[in-house]
Amino acid sequence: MGIPNKLLLAQVTLYVISFILSFFVFVPISVNLGHFGGHCLLFATGNWTSDTNAVLQSVNWGPDGACNFPIFTGVFSMLVSIIYVIWYSIFLLKETDSSWLNAAVSAFFSFILLIFSFASSLTVSSGFHDWCDLVTSPKANMLVSCADGDYIPFGKAIDVDTTFFYTEFQITQFGCWSFWICQLFLFALAVMKLYHYHRQEALPISFNRERQRLLQKVQGQSGNEYVKT
Repeated sequence: MGIPNKLLLAQVTLYVISFILSFFVFVPISVNLGHFGGHCLLFATGNWTSDTNAVLQSVNWGPDGACNFPIFTGVFSMLVSIIYVIWYSIFLLKETDSSWLNAAVSAFFSFILLIFSFASSLTVSSGFHDWCDLVTSPKANMLVSCADGDYIPFGKAIDVDTTFFYTEFQITQFGCWSFWICQLFLFALAVMKLYHYHRQEALPISFNRERQRLLQKVQGQSGNEYVKT
């Protein structure tokens, strides 16, 4: 198996992994939005009552885009990944490879997904950190850690189901950052393939240029000898 086919096999493998990881991105957030009545907990702020049994009485929910963007990234990534899995698998079965143009398009999409997945990962991680700061506030004597919220209900006053919210967003963070790592490798492979195509095309051009130079040199020497005679 040549270098192009090895790169192609690596790309297919990573796109299969990306396809699986995309579900870890958009499914848990979608489930959480259902539990929270469509409210996004990322970057949310709120107030606890000051009595002994503190209750989370009001919440300023995070922007809808903070949850919708990772969902969009996950769904878009799922579609792109399955398309490339099918497309590159056909090349593998035929023992051929994509053209330079296809490799350039692949590098472009890998770069776009790399940016999207990194932005989604930062949004989810920083937004969830703010939510955990809220629910573990010193005013709230109910939760010692954010993970306790999976088992200790505290959202009755704000009419949300907080069961397993921590697990849902831990899965989402795992999916986002793992997907970003996959896209980092895919972008690197796409650049390597473009460089390989560049070398393949540049080598014949160099040989042809050198051949033309030698031919001109030989023709020049032959012309000089003809003049002397």
